[in-house]
Amino acid sequence: ETVRRILAIGHELGRGTARRFTRVYLPSAVVRSSGRGDGKHAWSRPEWIDAGVKPSRPISSVILKGDEARSVLDDARAFLGLERWYAERGIPYRRGYLLHGAPGSGKTSLVCAIAGELRLPIYQLRLTGAG
Repeated sequence: ETVRRILAIGHELGRGTARRFTRVYLPSAVVRSSGRGDGKHAWSRPEWIDAGVKPSRPISSVILKGDEARSVLDDARAFLGLERWYAERGIPYRRGYLLHGAPGSGKTSLVCAIAGELRLPIYQLRLTGAG
């Protein structure tokens, strides 16, 4: 009886909070041979490997100054709706955000929240040394 009550309470608490996940990709260089057999004609091609999923987080969980997190999310959402407008004008359809700040200031959290809200994957590229 106690176990059933606990399960019922857990079920009720979880109602409407179905967890979404965000897929993450990391770069990997694939080295291939040209087929000549001399070992001199190898080339590498970057590929993205699936690094798994991480739980999505709501934008409300990101604490930044003012309404900055919501502002970036709104901008990204608006941009995603403008692909045709860019194509009609021959403008490359690209958008970039330069995030800066001390470690722990919310950069990664913001990216994860925006990706989760927009249901987009994350392609993670480390700009520092390997590892």
